[in-house]
Formats: sequence, structure tokens, C-alpha cells
Amino acid sequence: IASAASIVVMDSSKVETAEKPSGSVDHPCVERLRHRRLLAFLRDQGFHGAYAEVTRKTGVHMSLRHLRGLVERGRWADAIAYLELHL
Repeated sequence: IASAASIVVMDSSKVETAEKPSGSVDHPCVERLRHRRLLAFLRDQGFHGAYAEVTRKTGVHMSLRHLRGLVERGRWADAIAYLELHL
């Protein structure tokens, strides 16, 4: 028996429910490449607001200016978290 939210597997002695995986099925490298291509398109076409929003949400673009600002203000934990986000 299957539904949109879960898959039910019938066994002779028990019934199990397994949730379907959510999110992208792409390899993480492929997903990052797609985001980078989208960012390049948005930047080249002058969609600066959309570029800034996608950059903020996806984390695929690392800003050295932003990282430098965190370090200069002594926000080391935030700088490390920012670096880990982009590795």
C-alpha cells in the first residue's frame, strides 16, 4: 500500500512505514554547480536583488569581504561558521 507521504512495506509478521526522502536527488556537487550557474546568470543580467537573495539562501557564494568584516569585528565564531557553510 503506498501513499504520497509514505511507503508501507508488508512483511509476513509486521508492517513498517518508511518516509520518502525529501529535497533534491542531485549529487551535492551538481546542486552547487547549478546554484553557481544561476548566480552567474542573475549577476550578468542585472538582477541584483534576486542575486543577493539567492546568495544569502543557498550559501554557494563566499564573500571574502563579508568574511574579512567578521574577522575585523572579532566575530570569530561567525567567521568559522561562515567558512564551514562554504566548504
